[in-house]
Amino acid sequence: MVPAERNSFIGRAGLLEQGMRLVSTARLVTLIGTGGVGKTRLLLRLAHKLTETSTFKHGVVVVRLTDIKEDDDRLESTITEALGIGDNSATPGLARLIEHLRHKHILLALDSCEHLIGPSAGSGPVSQLLNRLLTSAPSLHVVTTSRVRLGIQGENTLKVEPMCTGLDEQVVPRSRPRSGGDRDARQQHAARPQRPCDCQGEGHEARRLLLDRAAEISVHLAEQDHLLADRLCKQLAGIPLAIELAARRLDTMTLQEVVDYYRKNRRPLRLLVDGDSEQRHHRTMRAALDWSYKRLPEAERQVLAAISVFDGGFDIEGAQAICHSRSIEDSEVHELLSGLVRKSLLVADEHAGRTRYRMLNPIRHYGQELVEAAGEEAALRQAHAEYFDKLAARCTREWFGPAEIEWMHRLRAEVPNLRAAQEFFLADPASGERGLELAIRLSRTRFFVFSGLLNEARRMLALGLDGRADTPTAQQVAGLSMAAWVALIQGNQESAEPLMAQAEEIACELGISDSFGPLLYSRATQLWLTEPDQAKAREAGTLFARAERAFQDHGTDGDTFMVILFDGMMSGFHGDRDTAFAAAQRVLRTARAAGAQWCISWALWNYALAELQFGDPGEAGRLAQEGLRIQQATGETWGRIWSEWLLAIIAAKLGLYELVLCP
Repeated sequence: MVPAERNSFIGRAGLLEQGMRLVSTARLVTLIGTGGVGKTRLLLRLAHKLTETSTFKHGVVVVRLTDIKEDDDRLESTITEALGIGDNSATPGLARLIEHLRHKHILLALDSCEHLIGPSAGSGPVSQLLNRLLTSAPSLHVVTTSRVRLGIQGENTLKVEPMCTGLDEQVVPRSRPRSGGDRDARQQHAARPQRPCDCQGEGHEARRLLLDRAAEISVHLAEQDHLLADRLCKQLAGIPLAIELAARRLDTMTLQEVVDYYRKNRRPLRLLVDGDSEQRHHRTMRAALDWSYKRLPEAERQVLAAISVFDGGFDIEGAQAICHSRSIEDSEVHELLSGLVRKSLLVADEHAGRTRYRMLNPIRHYGQELVEAAGEEAALRQAHAEYFDKLAARCTREWFGPAEIEWMHRLRAEVPNLRAAQEFFLADPASGERGLELAIRLSRTRFFVFSGLLNEARRMLALGLDGRADTPTAQQVAGLSMAAWVALIQGNQESAEPLMAQAEEIACELGISDSFGPLLYSRATQLWLTEPDQAKAREAGTLFARAERAFQDHGTDGDTFMVILFDGMMSGFHGDRDTAFAAAQRVLRTARAAGAQWCISWALWNYALAELQFGDPGEAGRLAQEGLRIQQATGETWGRIWSEWLLAIIAAKLGLYELVLCP
C-alpha cells in the first residue's frame, strides 16, 4: 500500500532517475539527508513510479516507522500489518515476515529509520531485521530513509541534497595548493565559473517549488518576482520544507517583505561557514522553523507546542482536550489547527471518515523542544494520558451499538497514542494500576480482534501486569484472564495455561473465583477450546451462563454479548440441533437489536455454522457470505479469515469447488 501524495511533486528529476535505477537493481538503498530535505517525498514518489511500472511483481509497500521506539518489539508487527499479514498469530513476527516474503519479488519502503539504527553500525533493530530478511528472502528489495547509514553489508546510499537554487555555490578545490608557487592554480580556481543548474527551462527546482506552493494559496508570483524568489530560495539553502513554510507566509506578507525579513535577520538564518553541510542545513532548517514560529499568533504558538505531545497523529477531539489544558476554548481549536495547516506546519488527512492531523518529524521535534524548554512536558503528557484513558473508558461502554465500527477504526488510528498513555501511567508506581486498567478496557472493546492486532493486546496486557501493585487486586485477575483469553483464541494453549493459573490463584485469594465475570468467561473458553472430550467440553455452557449473569449484573453489554456469542459457537460445534439453533438465533437477535455491525457479522457466522452442522448447507453459505460482506465493507480483519474458512468447508460439502466469495 502506497499512501497518496498530498500535492504536486516538484523537481528532483535527477534524484528520481538515480533512485529508480538503484532501487530496481540494488537490494538495499538508503536515502540519506537532513530533516526537511525531502527524503519522505522522494520515497513516496519512487514508490508510486515503481508501482506504475510494475517493476516489482508483488508490489510496493510503504511503512512509516516514526512511532516505533528502539526499546520495544513492535518493529516486526508494524511491517507485518503493513503487508496485510495481521498481528494475530502466536508465531514470532520475524518468522511470519520471512515466510511471507521468502518467495516474493517485492519492494519494502521503510520511512524514518534513523532512531532504530543503534549506537554502532548494524547494531540497531532495523539493521538486524533487514539483515535477516534480505538473507532469507532473495527477491526482496528494500529502500529506507534515514539521516545516517544503516550500516548493513550491501547497502547503497543515495544522498538527498537540498534543491537546486540556480548555481552551485559550493565549488571546493580538490586539493589545497601547497606553496606560493601554486598562485596560478589558485587564481584559475577562483576564476572557474560556477556550475550551471541542470533544471528544466521553467526555472530551477527550488523556485518552482516556491511558485507552486504559493499558487496553492492563490498567490501567483509574476516573472519579475523571480529574482526575489531566487534570493529567498538561496537564503533557505534550497531546503524544501523551509521553502514550503516561507511560501505559506505569502498569504499575509509580500515576497519583498519575506526577503527583507531574512535580510535584516541574517544572523539567525545565514549559512554558517564552519561545520559540514549536514550541520549547516540543520541550522538553516531550525532557523526557518524559528522564523515561522515567531510569526504565529500567540494562540497558534500555544497549539503548535501542545499538539507535539501526540504520537501518530490526532483528531479534533484529542486536540481540544490537550489545548483545554492550556486554557484554549474548544470552539477555537479547529480554526487554530486550520491556520497551522495553511502554514504547512500541520498536515490534515482523512481516515475512516474522520479528519486526522499529523506533524512532520522536524516540526514535531521542534514543538517538543519548545515544551521541554518551558518545563511543560509532564503536564502535557498527563493531560494526554488522561484523555486517552477516558476515551478507552467511553468506548468500553459504547462500542456494542450502532457506532461500533466507528469506534473500532477510531481506536485503531489511536494505537500509538494509547501506547504512549499506558507508558506514562506505568512510569509512575502510583499510577501503574491505571496502565493495566487501560489495557483491559481496550481489550474489552475487541478492537484488537477487529483490527487484527491480537499480539498488541497481549503486549499491552503484559506491560500492565508487569507494573501491577504487590497487593492482589481484581484488576490483576481481569488482566490475566483477558490475556489468557487472547492466547486461547490464537491457539496458544501453552501461554494461556500459566496465565489462567495465576488468575485462578489470585481470584481464590480475593474470594471471587466463582463470581468474577472475566475469569468465568476465560475459564469457559479454555474448557471449550482445549478439552478433547466433547462431553466435558459441553460443560463450558454452564460456565458461559454464569459469566453472562456476572456481566449483566455489572451492566457491561459488550462483554455480555461476547459470552452469548462464544456460547453459541460452542453449541454449534458440540451441541445438538435444537441447542445450536436456539443459541444461534439468540446471538443474531441480540446483535441486530444493538445495531452492532461487527457483532452481526459474527452472529451470521455462528448461524451459518449451525446450518452447516444440522440444517441446510446452502443456507449456511448464504449466511456466511452475508457476514463476509459486512466484514469486507467495514475493514474487519480477523473474522474474514474465519468466514472464508467456513465457506471453504461449505463449498466442499456442496461440491462447489469453484465458489465466488461475495460477488
